[in-house]
Amino acid sequence: MGSGEFVTLNNSYLDSAGVAGVEIDVFTPDYSNTLTVDSLVGAGRPARIYVPDAGEVSVFVRLYQNGTRVAEGHMSWTLQSGVNYWRVVVQRAPYGCGVPLCHRIHRIEINEGARNYPDEALWILLERYVTGRAQG
Repeated sequence: MGSGEFVTLNNSYLDSAGVAGVEIDVFTPDYSNTLTVDSLVGAGRPARIYVPDAGEVSVFVRLYQNGTRVAEGHMSWTLQSGVNYWRVVVQRAPYGCGVPLCHRIHRIEINEGARNYPDEALWILLERYVTGRAQG
């Protein structure tokens, strides 16, 4: 950032060099499942996952490119009462979010040979929405 150079982010659900090969394991006090791009995009995707006001949520993320795992990592957080909903975003970029929507963020290294450009990483962004507005 600030260098004047521009990169094109590839977060395509159809491209292996994007996020087409993402798998996300979700664990809450009342729910566990593995989600893939097929279950997250388009018709038949799962409804929102409802979580209680207490306990811990963990997400484990794996990214495959051309059938090879090129990145993996996880994030956990404690649920809080009064939160309308949580939103988890997974994206490929050279930097994480710099906006107030982010409650937490975690960087996952992508194998160097699988990056679209230097410094590209896989990011897990956690947003927390309270009374109709996002809060960091």
